[in-house]
Amino acid sequence: MIRHGIFIVMGLTGAVIVSKIPMAMWQRSGPWLLFLGLALLVLVLLIGREVNGSTRWIGFGPINLQASEIAKFSMVIYLAGYLVRRLSEVRSSWKGVAKPALPLAFLCCC
Repeated sequence: MIRHGIFIVMGLTGAVIVSKIPMAMWQRSGPWLLFLGLALLVLVLLIGREVNGSTRWIGFGPINLQASEIAKFSMVIYLAGYLVRRLSEVRSSWKGVAKPALPLAFLCCC
């Protein structure tokens, strides 16, 4: 119960910090976050830790990081920024939809 309480406090602290970051900063950092998420997925393939028969974790001492969670978050941030910048293109043509679908397909394949 103590461990769960610690994770709740960490999650709430993270939520407060993330809510204080301006929206323009998220939009500018979307491509960089996407690159970080993809790099972490590749890093899992290279140095990932095996837990219960599957390699999904990156170990940082006592903390295990699941790279796919960060990659999903970064993909959402990237797609939201892309849709804000190119909404008219996405609404008017399939080419506008296909452009962000390529990184999404690559992320799904990793």
